Amino acid sequence: MKNKNIQIREKHHKELQKLSESFGQSYGGLAEKMIPPAEKFKMYPDAIVLSPQFTLTAMQRI
Repeated sequence: MKNKNIQIREKHHKELQKLSESFGQSYGGLAEKMIPPAEKFKMYPDAIVLSPQFTLTAMQRI
């Protein structure tokens, strides 16, 4: 596995740190677990911004 770096805002970094600690996961482990549900429910940032109805429908499936 390769290490990768991403740039995120400090606020989001702190939120991610809290989430990863609460789930007992590393940052990478948490990110890997977030990808399949996002793909399954087609919850991509562009879709959320462009279609509020689509977002509500996807969130109701969760």
